[in-house]
Amino acid sequence: MRLTPKNVQAVLVECLFLDEELTPEGDPRAGLEMVLADGIAVRMGFHKARLEARRDIVKKLLDQLPSNFRRSDGGGWSFLNLCTRSDGTVWGEQCDAEDLLLLGNGLGLMEPILARGAWHLFPGGVPYFVYNDVPAPVVRKGLN
Repeated sequence: MRLTPKNVQAVLVECLFLDEELTPEGDPRAGLEMVLADGIAVRMGFHKARLEARRDIVKKLLDQLPSNFRRSDGGGWSFLNLCTRSDGTVWGEQCDAEDLLLLGNGLGLMEPILARGAWHLFPGGVPYFVYNDVPAPVVRKGLN
């Protein structure tokens, strides 16, 4: 699947709850699980089973990002660059990039380099994110 705003939006919408799956208060009905995902300006709740069923599709979309985002290569890059493909073409706008970030974050495939409270430390206060294309290294503490 090609990384385009239309394709990202379609996957995102497929992962949302249907009206009949929610209580009048907006909570998932019994037996359904919600996954909360954090973006830059939005927190979104996804239907866990539908999101997980699209893991491979989301990975294929994320694989089209520049290598700087990959844990295995660049180790993370600015959110501002999330709207470009690895070939250098711009695939969407920042709102589209946030949708992709939300999908990736909900699956544990995208995460910020630093916690939200430290985003002001990045140039212009714009956070950096990493695509976990490989498992994160295990950090072991010494015996000090």
